[in-house]
Amino acid sequence: MKFDEYSNIPFEKEKVRLNEFISVLRSDPSQTAYIVAYAGRQACVGEAKERANRVKNYLQRAGGIRPARLKTVDAGYQKEWQIDLYVAPANALPHMSEVIASTDAHLPLSKVSIVKCKGKFLQ
Repeated sequence: MKFDEYSNIPFEKEKVRLNEFISVLRSDPSQTAYIVAYAGRQACVGEAKERANRVKNYLQRAGGIRPARLKTVDAGYQKEWQIDLYVAPANALPHMSEVIASTDAHLPLSKVSIVKCKGKFLQ
């Protein structure tokens, strides 16, 4: 089940949303969280993976969520970077129709500008 999605927000606002996600995960310890990350049209090398890992690390540190319950997915590129948060039963994938619907805006690599970034590109 899709819990939330967001894009282009400051980290302080992202933390508010992630704290709500933590509450959901704490309410049912049998659930697995899926963090699906997209890089934007102009992206740094490894950006989607780095964004997903930042969310995963926050859920572990701030929420005490066990790493085994947190799965990350580098979903490629869209017009803007985006994070999608899903909750699913343990060892089950989110409903594929939800994931497929959210990837309709995928950009082919030919429409993406990958750059080497110096320093942090995350907000």
